[in-house]
Amino acid sequence: MQNEISIRVRLIELYKSNELKTYINKFSNKTDAEDVMQDLFINLFENESKFENVIDLKNYVFKSIKNNLQKIISNQNQLL
Repeated sequence: MQNEISIRVRLIELYKSNELKTYINKFSNKTDAEDVMQDLFINLFENESKFENVIDLKNYVFKSIKNNLQKIISNQNQLL
């Protein structure tokens, strides 16, 4: 239970930080990046026990946003 609280607190602090906002603003499609971030945060909150061993949560969040956004862009390009 302690790890779950820690993950939630770390996510909230990361969400409030300027680092995350700056990172999201780097992407040309900020709306998709924000949607990806929201989906990731929901997944982390709903499945906290799966992420107890994630040491560098910030790095995990940033890489996940980037990778999932790349998937969206790739899927959009395939539709064109």
